[in-house]
Amino acid sequence: MRNVTLFLLVAACFVVGCGREARGQAQKKADPPAAATTQARQKAPEPVDVYKGLRNLLLTFDPDEVGIEKPGPGEKAFAVLMEIGFDKGLVSITSVLNGDSSLYAGNGGGVIGNGGSEEAKRTARNFVAAAGKHLPRMAVTKEFPYADIDRVRFYVRTTDGVYTVEAGPDEMLNPKHPLHALFRAGNEVITQLRLASEKKQ
Repeated sequence: MRNVTLFLLVAACFVVGCGREARGQAQKKADPPAAATTQARQKAPEPVDVYKGLRNLLLTFDPDEVGIEKPGPGEKAFAVLMEIGFDKGLVSITSVLNGDSSLYAGNGGGVIGNGGSEEAKRTARNFVAAAGKHLPRMAVTKEFPYADIDRVRFYVRTTDGVYTVEAGPDEMLNPKHPLHALFRAGNEVITQLRLASEKKQ
């Protein structure tokens, strides 16, 4: 449970405190309307173009063209994107079957690459594998809306299309929630990305 809480705090940090060049612009967009209610679904602030480009690349790249290994027998998933909506912006955590992972913040900050350690690669692959196991709980989609505030949206790239599902982070903190294990796998990826970020500093 502590690790999942840390995940949320680190992800929020990338929205609020990272990407300093873009932070001023993103902050202006981040303030919700005064009349907004906390109960109604609210859209997260519009992300900057670099976020949109990286997100779109993960959701549309051809694995054959970029040399990504194919899933093993009986498996479908080769990449996963977990997007969290905060009132200050969006955060996406991505992992690919070859062991790559990154974190993108809607304000332009983030960590591109996990440092390439064996542990970082293992957690990225585990996240993809966990996403593949949860496909029966997901729906096939050809549209990729952003996560709303206080929601987590998963997109899973597979050999037969893109699957998606969403839930609230508080819901998934419950070990009995059907997406709890997938959420925790994403948390492990963020831990490795945090370590990679610290090494670069």
